[in-house]
Amino acid sequence: MLVSLREDRRGKFLKDKRLLFGHFYWGRGGAEVAAMWAIQALCRVHRVDIVTRGGWDLDELNRCSGTNVSRGDLGAVLHPPLDPQVLSRGGALWTALFKRYCRHLASRYDLCITASRTIDWGMPAIHFLSDVAWNRSLQERFHCPEALIGTSLLRRAYVGFGRALAGSSGRDPARHDVFVANSQWTARVASDYCTLQPIVIYPAVAGGAQPTPWAAREDSFICLGRISPEKQIERVIAILDQVRTLGHSVGLQLVGSGVEKKYLKDIERLCAARRDWIVFHGPLYGADKVNLLGRCRFGISACDCEAFGIATAEMMKAGILPFVPREGAQFEIVQEGELIYEDIEDAALKIDAVLRSESSRQELHLRMLRRAKAFQPEHFCTEIRELVNRALAGKPCGTA
Repeated sequence: MLVSLREDRRGKFLKDKRLLFGHFYWGRGGAEVAAMWAIQALCRVHRVDIVTRGGWDLDELNRCSGTNVSRGDLGAVLHPPLDPQVLSRGGALWTALFKRYCRHLASRYDLCITASRTIDWGMPAIHFLSDVAWNRSLQERFHCPEALIGTSLLRRAYVGFGRALAGSSGRDPARHDVFVANSQWTARVASDYCTLQPIVIYPAVAGGAQPTPWAAREDSFICLGRISPEKQIERVIAILDQVRTLGHSVGLQLVGSGVEKKYLKDIERLCAARRDWIVFHGPLYGADKVNLLGRCRFGISACDCEAFGIATAEMMKAGILPFVPREGAQFEIVQEGELIYEDIEDAALKIDAVLRSESSRQELHLRMLRRAKAFQPEHFCTEIRELVNRALAGKPCGTA
């Protein structure tokens, strides 16, 4: 059932429900792509306000997500008072104040939605799990930076003060709220911590234009996404080093941006030492990214805690053969054993086998194009609207 649109006395349509969409900070990764498609699905039916610490740039977010949300589609974009709106020192304290501000706003809305991880809104909410490590236990399990930063007395005091500053509504989102996972793998990992089984909705992936003919492409790999430690870009390079020693003159097109300066510099040094076959493009969006995807035959990822893998799905839509680790959710969307590896040596051998078989490459190319149809934006938007309408109507949205 779709929520109806009423007309005022001047014949203009009024949006029935008020939604508050919260995100700590708008980067330019998979979580933000999924969030933008959710906003596009909802903002023309309901009033959608955004609350965030920073990073909100509608034009740039549309460009990197493939959405076309206009300023007129949205309500207000809200920031906590005094927040610097940039990532800075004292992040735990600013995040704590953001959480308090979200709870302060929540009662003015019919439904609150968390773009990634969880926010204690103090009222019924929907939380999108675009990041598998959404609580402390999972951050420790997957060795996330949040769980690895010092345990000194000063650090513990700082973190404790942040928790006290954030406060609590006394209402546990994990026990009472609806969680939306972006893969079956993420849902299984999260289910140990949720009362309701997470609902699985595959993200929207833009693209799908007529792919470049296979014969017109280069024997080149593309690695696409954020340049950060969990993506293990150094492992990608190590795999392709081995592939080249097996006699294949493949290249690597590395695309993405990074905010962790030391890691970024380490990757830049690795690329510079291999400048004859690695091109580090930095971030690419829109037509530039589509054109590069159309040039490449192969893709590669080394992230073993990927909650879904927007970049991998983009590769599949472009007809690329993506090689992915068995750990994480990417194996779930790729599904082909020839493209799923256990470790560096296994990856090199799997790639070697595919490179030596033209018939295998052609068949895998067609399978990727067929499988990518599961990630159509129209399907995602329909499921999100239906879920939100059930939540607004007070109907069950999940099973225990």
